[in-house]
Amino acid sequence: MNYEILQTEESGGVLIVTISRPQALNALNSQFFQEINHLLDSV
Repeated sequence: MNYEILQTEESGGVLIVTISRPQALNALNSQFFQEINHLLDSV
């Protein structure tokens, strides 16, 4: 799935998750929590 806030990259069996909300200084919001919950449920 493509995420608006999260960027993911898999390298050597490790999933790297990056928060990408520079306009909000990477502040966490409800959309972040929805995306991270979906991401963690899928791994």
